[in-house]
Amino acid sequence: MTTQMRYLELSDEKLLRKIIEHRAELSDFGFGVFDPRSKTPEQRAKELAHNRELMFEPRSVDQFGRCRLWLRCRARTGTINMKVGTSYGLKHVAEPFIGYATNGIFIAAAFAEEFMVRRESDTSPNARFNISSKVKSFRYYDHRVREMHKRFEDISPVKPAWAA
Repeated sequence: MTTQMRYLELSDEKLLRKIIEHRAELSDFGFGVFDPRSKTPEQRAKELAHNRELMFEPRSVDQFGRCRLWLRCRARTGTINMKVGTSYGLKHVAEPFIGYATNGIFIAAAFAEEFMVRRESDTSPNARFNISSKVKSFRYYDHRVREMHKRFEDISPVKPAWAA
């Protein structure tokens, strides 16, 4: 086994729990909590615990699986790509295909798919990945990617925007 954890044999919920267990700052919001400087340490801890629990609701586990499928089709770069944008922007690129997903769930899915993940800064909830810049080009969504997204109709009630 490499230094990265192998996740392929776990169910989405078990895998999500394992990822969260190893990343203390990751929650539904992303890394940390909203506006941490305006909160006491106790308030931050309470909000973080609540946001981490939200990640195990059925809707979040469903989002996690859909994000994993979308990320699985993306090309990777050798290093973190600073040009493509953050997890928050990338999840918006994915949402026409997968439906709504939270920033934290999208980041967790990137960990599960073994992308390199780096928090943007100590105070940012967002992450950057080693994902190709082609991800933002709609020309990149060729017939193979569209076929993969058609599988969402079988596993999720959320229809991609292009299927409507």
